[in-house]
Amino acid sequence: MIGIVKALPQPCILIQAQLALRKGETARAAQKVIDMGLADPTPVLRAVYVTVNDAAREQAINFQKNWRVPDESLIACVFESGGYAASLEDLSWWMTSEGSHLAACPVMVKAKKNWDTVVALLVPRI
Repeated sequence: MIGIVKALPQPCILIQAQLALRKGETARAAQKVIDMGLADPTPVLRAVYVTVNDAAREQAINFQKNWRVPDESLIACVFESGGYAASLEDLSWWMTSEGSHLAACPVMVKAKKNWDTVVALLVPRI
């Protein structure tokens, strides 16, 4: 699928979302640091693998991996309920924990659950 997305002339983003920790939480867990009295972090649904094709980059559309999937996104809904679905969304829904977010850009989202992951194709409506 990655090769197909990269070759498409139409801007698009391929995402694989699954439960994961933030970068710092993963690093801390890998180092087996003992936290005095702190609870283990809870994984949340994140975009762990992201492919942005050249056509999207040419339109100044970018996307970072490991961002938390917004609760209102169809991707989160499909992760919970399974199956396949499509919906119109906006990239501005995606925010970091510091509050920065992607630029507003309407996208058609098509998502399908496969085992413990959701594979989603985001196609900007430019």
